[in-house]
Amino acid sequence: MIVKDLFKLNNDFKQFKLLAGEGGLENEIKCIDVMEVPDGMYWINPGHFIITTRYSIKKADTTLEYIIENMIKKNTGIIKFLSK
Repeated sequence: MIVKDLFKLNNDFKQFKLLAGEGGLENEIKCIDVMEVPDGMYWINPGHFIITTRYSIKKADTTLEYIIENMIKKNTGIIKFLSK
C-alpha cells in the first residue's frame, strides 16, 4: 500500500490530515508499528507507519521535535497520533 491510499481506507482514515511531506504520498507503507516507549524511534525503519498515543513523549525527556527529526533521518514518513 502507498501512503495516499491510506486516506481512502475507511471513514476514520479519511479524517487524517496531511501536515507535511506531500512529496512522500507515493511511498510504500511496509510495516505498521506502535511506539509507546521513549527509545521506540530507534527501532523504526524506512516505510514504517507509526501509531502512538504520545505516552512516551509525555513520560520521558524525548520531545516530539526530536522524534520527527529522527524519523526524517530514517526516511520514516508517517506518524499517527491517537487521541485519548
